[in-house]
Amino acid sequence: MWTLLSFVAPLALFSGYLMLSRWPARVFTETSDFAAMFLSAIPGCWPIMRLPFPILAKLALCVGYLAIVGVVFFFYALFFVCAVFRDCL
Repeated sequence: MWTLLSFVAPLALFSGYLMLSRWPARVFTETSDFAAMFLSAIPGCWPIMRLPFPILAKLALCVGYLAIVGVVFFFYALFFVCAVFRDCL
């Protein structure tokens, strides 16, 4: 159950950020969007850190995970803002 939650939590956190940051006013910048991407992806590193690997391998996997999730979240943010707020590029 905790592993499933660690995969759902980053997407839920980032979706919540996108909804709350775009809905009332556009006061957030792309810097805050990138920070939210990174901070939302951190719960997904939890199962990686529990693996029985050396610490350097865990850190390398976590950095790779954050890079992949960052790219996925970037395209997800474009899709989300376009679909929900009709503000497409």
